[in-house]
Amino acid sequence: MGSPGGNEVICHNDLGPFNTVFRRAVPVAIIDWDNAAPGRRLWDIACALWRFAPLWRRDAWWGGDRAGNGWSQPLEVRAERMAVFSESYGREHFPNWRTVLDMIEARMHASELTINARARDRLPGYEKFANGFALTDLSWLRQNRAELERLLRTRASVGSPG
Repeated sequence: MGSPGGNEVICHNDLGPFNTVFRRAVPVAIIDWDNAAPGRRLWDIACALWRFAPLWRRDAWWGGDRAGNGWSQPLEVRAERMAVFSESYGREHFPNWRTVLDMIEARMHASELTINARARDRLPGYEKFANGFALTDLSWLRQNRAELERLLRTRASVGSPG
């Protein structure tokens, strides 16, 4: 799951709502740092965007639609979340949306490989996600990527990374 090349930051490597503690809908802590390792900043950004936008279908790998999590949101809302994330994190860390989406795809593929390897090694908790966990997300992203890029480019014309 580690980042290919670079060691700009310590990456969490599993950043998402399920590893974020919220109080009154405000994130107050990030937990579960057992996969942390040096890596490229964009690697962890890709993971966060994947999980927080979120970039998967409604009947996603962990059980479907829940109010407030974004799974039932249209692509426009997900693109808006990505744009707000880039503005909040710092636009200088987002070279362009094509590069960011390429990194998200690479991140999904690496997660699939890592989870399958850990499941083969019988590490607790990984078997239920083996053999397709991230591939379904990757398929969803590839099916929706052109429209997502268009939405992000449109938003970029008012100040976000192109």
